Amino acid sequence: MKIAVVAPGPVPSIQGGAERLWKGLCDHINQETSSRADLITLPSPETTFTELMVSYRQFSELDLSRFDRVVSGKYPAWMVDHPDHYLYMVHKLRGVYDTYDLHSEALSEWLRSAPREVQALEKVITRVSPGREILSEFWGILDEAANQEFEGWFAFPGPLTRQVIHFLDDIGINEKSITKFCAISNTVAQRDNYFPDTVDPLVLHPPTDLLVIPPIDNEYLFTVSRLDVPKRIDLLITAFMATEVDSEFRIAGAGPQLGRLKKLASRDSRIIFLGEISDQELIQQYAGSAYVPFIPYDEDYGLVGIEAMLSAKALLTVVDAGGINEVFVPGQMGLSVEPDQKELAQAMTWMSENAAAVQRMGCAARARATLITWQNIISIMVEQVTVTKHLPATRKKCVVVLTFPVWPPQNGGQSRVYNLYKEVARSHDVTLVSFVDYNQSAKELELSPGLIEIQVPKTLQHHRAEQSISDLLGAPGGDIAAISGSFLTPLYGATLAHLCSSADLVIASHPYCYSAIRKVYKGRLWYEAHNVEFDIKKTILPDTEAGRLWIEAVRTVEEACYQDSESTFTCSAEDAARLEQLYGARPTFVVPNGVKVLPWANVCRARSSGLRERIGCGSRLTALFMGSWHGPNIDAVQWLSDNLTGNESFQILLIGSVCDHSSFETLPSNIIKLGLLPEYEKTAIMRAVDLALNPTMSGSGTNLKVLEYVSAGVPVLSTSFGNRGFPFIHGESILIAELEQFKIKLVEMSRKTDTPFLNKIAKNAYSHIANFEWQKIAHSLTIKIS
Repeated sequence: MKIAVVAPGPVPSIQGGAERLWKGLCDHINQETSSRADLITLPSPETTFTELMVSYRQFSELDLSRFDRVVSGKYPAWMVDHPDHYLYMVHKLRGVYDTYDLHSEALSEWLRSAPREVQALEKVITRVSPGREILSEFWGILDEAANQEFEGWFAFPGPLTRQVIHFLDDIGINEKSITKFCAISNTVAQRDNYFPDTVDPLVLHPPTDLLVIPPIDNEYLFTVSRLDVPKRIDLLITAFMATEVDSEFRIAGAGPQLGRLKKLASRDSRIIFLGEISDQELIQQYAGSAYVPFIPYDEDYGLVGIEAMLSAKALLTVVDAGGINEVFVPGQMGLSVEPDQKELAQAMTWMSENAAAVQRMGCAARARATLITWQNIISIMVEQVTVTKHLPATRKKCVVVLTFPVWPPQNGGQSRVYNLYKEVARSHDVTLVSFVDYNQSAKELELSPGLIEIQVPKTLQHHRAEQSISDLLGAPGGDIAAISGSFLTPLYGATLAHLCSSADLVIASHPYCYSAIRKVYKGRLWYEAHNVEFDIKKTILPDTEAGRLWIEAVRTVEEACYQDSESTFTCSAEDAARLEQLYGARPTFVVPNGVKVLPWANVCRARSSGLRERIGCGSRLTALFMGSWHGPNIDAVQWLSDNLTGNESFQILLIGSVCDHSSFETLPSNIIKLGLLPEYEKTAIMRAVDLALNPTMSGSGTNLKVLEYVSAGVPVLSTSFGNRGFPFIHGESILIAELEQFKIKLVEMSRKTDTPFLNKIAKNAYSHIANFEWQKIAHSLTIKIS
């Protein structure tokens, strides 16, 4: 196999971590496999936007058809067009992604007064799902706009240039263009907007090709880095200067901060700058050091840390250092502290005074680093595969029937279905059948290997029937309209009939399509009860004749689905008991709500990323409530609105479809509606707020929002009812206040926020979160299906 490893060539030329990665990959493919790898680079300066666009265009037009496979991993090289294109992501242009300052003004508003040529460019880059076919038009319009010298509109980075780069990256990186998605670290894999939403990239930690030697005298502290702001060498220097350690601190490397750092350290003769050094000298410096301080901010991976570990040196790092925290175990391989001068100084003092313990940590670090090998990467990059969506036919086939689309998941119900069945699909073929609005297209989406969603648009007749019910009841009627309305969309029934004909099991996710299922299928049926629907609808629907009729219809269909199902699984034991009380004893088991779990170090990193300032939280205590248009959530927001009017000592952000309820057109000035947000924006909000709220007093199941808050490292203030089903204890891992005390507690916290206490609450709550990881949650369901 002939493989092209395609990469941008830095201008001026340097040998950084990415350059070492591409060279090492080619060398090891050529040395250890029968394949042939060539490194293809194009000089790619990026001082100006114009230079960067030239590079994007050159890569997009590069002909690599003579190669069997292309591997890329950094902008703009992934613009290469090839039928077998592997992405091994190092990072995107961070200045227009995760380190970009957010702007409140929409791009279209900002461009309203732009020249005609610039507005033409904006129309191209904001098209929905553009493909490579649009590039020719785009380059022409960009050339025309650039030739007019509209410098002010092409500030770099700026709103327009940022949007242009996102537009080009979306063309280069999508499921049609890329055969396999990989990343150098979980830190990279989990960054917002780095990968398509439906992609779960394979993480392959790269090794170092530095030839280390056995440790020698442990005489000094040593670190090596490009001397730039994100590396935080200044913080290391000030921390070291605050110690009385009797050792040299040697710093290797060059960069724009060199002059400033030398001036900062000029009063301390212990600090020595080595400048740029050769690989051979680097090996010697690692070998003779006592340990290696390495504290970058949100580093993609951290090759310096890997080199130090392989050299049998303990690390001193920080919780928000990024990728190195994925392979480094604090306390066993060194120390990890907050990025704080005092904490770093204390850690330096301890490591200097406990040489034997630090040496043992270095040995453990080396043992871990030796597990990171080129073989892990090469086995993927040279694999011979036939790309196909189909998995082995011997797998059991499950059909899950819903009234709502699952993709993209933006509320609790969608998130549960997507994450639960994504795990089940590891061993079973799962097909979701859902409705979408009448004005949308039918789609078949591969959400993950083995998990398909077929979205069926409602007919106009179905839509009108649903709208009539919603108008009559003053509440969304999509689910209850499906009790009989599903028959108004013949394609839905035909799709069910086709899928059910080969299904081993059909699962009614909610009971509303029970009749549609049984019309075409007589086999094994299970019922997934997200809630006790009868109880939920009683809290939402009006106490009118029409309301009571529909409540009874819900009770009838829920009872029929429950009684006819071979098994029913609920979100909580309380729901199982309530269903038995209403409809009699039947086989039931609990599959609770879950959450995606990140390592605590990654959560810390995310919450310290400066998003608070970037989204304008200000100095006031900022709290969050999120929820869908659902009775208990509506009641909770109504309570917040009625009881927190005019209190400016704190502000509350509302996100989710609950914002669209007619009762909340106007709210107190300190309650801000943000609406239904994409997942990455919701994540950004959770990383910025001080506190999460859950003032719920009704509902069934468990509150998935609580798990989402906790997994994001946000301390939670909840009613005791909102905490049902969870192991969180008041004052230890959650704050509990009933409604009559809720406002008092919130006002008290806004006057004097005890940040260390809140951080402790959040961390204690997080210690329970592994029990709610979707993979564990889904295991019991997968076993029972098998």
